[in-house]
Amino acid sequence: MAKVDKRAMDLTPHQRLLQRPFQAKMVENGIVEDYLAKKLKEELEAKETKFFQFQGNVIEDREVIAWGVRQKAREDANQLLGHVPAEKIEIDYQQGIDEFKRIVMEVIKEVDSKTFKRIIERFREEGIV
Repeated sequence: MAKVDKRAMDLTPHQRLLQRPFQAKMVENGIVEDYLAKKLKEELEAKETKFFQFQGNVIEDREVIAWGVRQKAREDANQLLGHVPAEKIEIDYQQGIDEFKRIVMEVIKEVDSKTFKRIIERFREEGIV
């Protein structure tokens, strides 16, 4: 059985971070969870200034939403909270279509021909088929 260092178990998460060199440097420089959360919130609300020129002169400037910054911050926040997968998921639509066809064929086999004809007739009346 592995030995557990009881002293390490008594440490707070903050104290455990300080035991690792890089994390300790970040903490020493004020880069902690609260700081990062505030910065992330700022990015989620980011705006930028757009300048409009005519013949080389700025004629107007507008503060607009910085969509790129906000989108990246939203993705970071969701990933940190564990709300989205870290990697892209591929969906095989053909597999779903094939499964749907299989189920429809099973239903058709179970329905007697008279009932099936009534269903098809109703679909035609309603313009579905």
